[in-house]
Amino acid sequence: MLMKMAISTLKKIGAKMSKNPPHQWHFILLEPCQKMLATMQRGNRMGFFRLLRRLVNADAPYELEFVENLEGEQYKKIRKFRVGDYRILFTLDTRPVTHNKHLYKGTMVVLKIDWRKDVYRP
Repeated sequence: MLMKMAISTLKKIGAKMSKNPPHQWHFILLEPCQKMLATMQRGNRMGFFRLLRRLVNADAPYELEFVENLEGEQYKKIRKFRVGDYRILFTLDTRPVTHNKHLYKGTMVVLKIDWRKDVYRP
């Protein structure tokens, strides 16, 4: 259901789907993140997909202007970006990976999507 919603949103905003994805990073959205994404308002959800598209197509996602570091030793490999009142925490594994016969630069994992007041709570 969520995948159909993501595909329909991408089609509405004019994104073209291809058999061989042009993006450079394999993308994983954890199940709690999928549930939170389903509850987001349409504008925030589209904003999330717009920034996500820029992340997975970037040569160096950590260097994009909307990506921020988290402070603290326990968060040194975790980055965040903002969409409205939501914060999205993600990490990159830069080891090359092959998925469905496509070679990616690595894996991007969205760890958490939550309201700005709740996202940093354990």
